[in-house]
Amino acid sequence: MSLQAWCNRWIGLAVLLATAGMAGFLAGIVGLQLASAGETPYPAGLLSYTYGEGSNCSMGSEIDPINLVFVNHGYSDEISAQAANHGGWSHDAGSTQLLGDQFRCEEMTSQAASNRDFPLQPRFHMRYYEHFTGPPNPVRRDVDDLRSIASSSAHHEDAATCGHAPDDDTEEFTYPWATVYGGFNRGREDIRKNWVANSDHVLEDIRYWDNKLPMEQCDHNPPFEHGIATGDGWVYYIRTFDATTDYDDDGCKNEAELQTVAGSETSGGRRDPTDPWDWYDVNQDGVIDLLNDILGVIQHYQPASGGAPPYHIAFDRGAFDGHPWEMTAPDGVIDLLNDILGVIRQYTPTGCTWI
Repeated sequence: MSLQAWCNRWIGLAVLLATAGMAGFLAGIVGLQLASAGETPYPAGLLSYTYGEGSNCSMGSEIDPINLVFVNHGYSDEISAQAANHGGWSHDAGSTQLLGDQFRCEEMTSQAASNRDFPLQPRFHMRYYEHFTGPPNPVRRDVDDLRSIASSSAHHEDAATCGHAPDDDTEEFTYPWATVYGGFNRGREDIRKNWVANSDHVLEDIRYWDNKLPMEQCDHNPPFEHGIATGDGWVYYIRTFDATTDYDDDGCKNEAELQTVAGSETSGGRRDPTDPWDWYDVNQDGVIDLLNDILGVIQHYQPASGGAPPYHIAFDRGAFDGHPWEMTAPDGVIDLLNDILGVIRQYTPTGCTWI
């Protein structure tokens, strides 16, 4: 059988699918091809505490436990804006502390508080340090922003005669999802309340870091428990981004592409919102369907390199990278294995959606 005859047979099959139960057939292909994988989008090696100035982040100089990690679009200006919008943490006021990771120990990037340092009054407060998880993009800062993360130590602190001091472990605070003790845990839960429960940011993960050193505060009065604040060791990973934005202009919004749950790849998830090629939507209308996308790729079949008609770059993808739904940049040919079967595997007539 000639190559042209083979291609014609596949074109005929695609047309047949359009009239005879295509959705079920393609769903079967997708179900067979899209295997789940235990992936983690988070870097390792973040320091578990803030540290005092001049300490080089050494053991024994810990001050506050890290209890939040802002992922995706976690650059400092964005966190400051969101802190002001969600809860009124609009003041950049407080002492300087050190944060970092296994490679760096540096001054915090910034901080946000619900009240100023003076006059002393109870307030919520957090310090944060911006980490960057990918090579800089020389053209688009918004792509860089999306790949940045920040670790943070949030807490609620009372006004004491010695200054601000986090609520001690004898104080109880109840939220709809949990009862917690002490100012460190209260600060974290207030972020969850304002950013997640009352807004559109996403609590993507909860991890146990075991950073539970009891921290003696300036108002500690031995031998009483008053003045000791302890984190419970849990860290919230909060995904921060504008859910309505499509950073890579591929027809699939950030909210959908950033999904990590196994199975979400069938609705646009488990992709890179900075990669314009991993969602095989040739006309960027938000769906991968038969008429526009699958038949469109077939009609532009051109297995010879050189870009001769009917080749068009919008219908071309390279081989998948790791998973069948992670198509790569155009390779200059539109063939059966990468392109026709590639777009069939990504058939998503219900569209790119958050599930």
